[in-house]
Amino acid sequence: MEKRKVRKSCCEGSFYPEDSGILERDVRNFMQCANVDSFEGDVAMLVAPHAGYVYSGVVAGFGYRALSDSMLRGNARSTVFLLGA
Repeated sequence: MEKRKVRKSCCEGSFYPEDSGILERDVRNFMQCANVDSFEGDVAMLVAPHAGYVYSGVVAGFGYRALSDSMLRGNARSTVFLLGA
């Protein structure tokens, strides 16, 4: 099996926590706290913010929670396009 190369992030500790355990906790918290009860329908596309989590974590958490809920209902596609600059 081919070994994957993973580039070290240049932003850890700046835009998000350096400690992976704290990062995972924060991301889970943003998603768990997202109130998507008023969101009707299923997610067809998601454009998520990517600023520092103190600025965009709540908005990203809402989007990913809505997508996750759609996937759990079996109503979201599994194809992902990741675009970055």
